[in-house]
Amino acid sequence: MNNQKPEPRDNGDGRTIDLHSVFYTIQGEGPFSGHPAVFVRLAGCNLMCPQCDTLYTTGRNRVPLATVLERVNDAAPDHRGLIVITGGEPFRQNLDLLLLGLLLAGYSIQIESNGFFEPSGVVCDLVRDKRISIVVSPKTGRINPKLAEIATAFKYVLDHRSVNPEDGLPVEALGHGLGKAPFIARAPAGKPIYVNPCDVKDPDHNQRNLDAAAKSCLRFGYILGVQIHKYANLE
Repeated sequence: MNNQKPEPRDNGDGRTIDLHSVFYTIQGEGPFSGHPAVFVRLAGCNLMCPQCDTLYTTGRNRVPLATVLERVNDAAPDHRGLIVITGGEPFRQNLDLLLLGLLLAGYSIQIESNGFFEPSGVVCDLVRDKRISIVVSPKTGRINPKLAEIATAFKYVLDHRSVNPEDGLPVEALGHGLGKAPFIARAPAGKPIYVNPCDVKDPDHNQRNLDAAAKSCLRFGYILGVQIHKYANLE
């Protein structure tokens, strides 16, 4: 559970990064599920969902871009491979120089976002050129239209107590308020949708969430995700 305050967008130039950690693990969710990846976890989030299970504030440091790239290279296997930029909320910060540096070093890149902030022109061009991918996991009733347009895929976290019967997707996610919206924002037509059961650290409740997610995928054609990194006892 998070009890920190939401943080606004960082208007820096991207030459320093508000960083939480860099570590090598297995990507457990989304289109790269099962792939070994170096995670670059950025600090700070504009939402701070009450039920979020990710630590991304304690132990943070603002470091030069070169330090981030050095830590990625130290953590990465010899064959390079996938980098997952996550948070927190990555697009709270200017990622342009970080992305270009990672691509120049030969990495593939996936960014995980809650979809709130507008992406930069550099980010849009890199997605359209298929040089990076973005997975959006909505937590509020709004997604930035430009980010929704370029997103590679969408991921929803499902609790069995909060399922919209009309489309099998969650009404709300991770305890975040919706304001005047009837439910969290939906993906544009044609975008791949992954559905993950919410992990509430209770086996019986988690099984109900998994059952609900599986039924939703079977009925509506979504893709089931099960956070395989947790089954492998990885971060």
